[in-house]
Amino acid sequence: MKELFASASFGLIGLVFFVVLFALILIWLFQPGAKDYFKQQGKIPLKDDENE
Repeated sequence: MKELFASASFGLIGLVFFVVLFALILIWLFQPGAKDYFKQQGKIPLKDDENE
């Protein structure tokens, strides 16, 4: 098991995976129209509860 975690190839694969994941998250955050979506989501806690 120790050899699996100490492997350079698995370390490189993990690094590439997380860099790609980070880039995809940034692309999703900064896509056109995201600002309006996040403003709308930010107002959810301030809305009155309709069930009361």
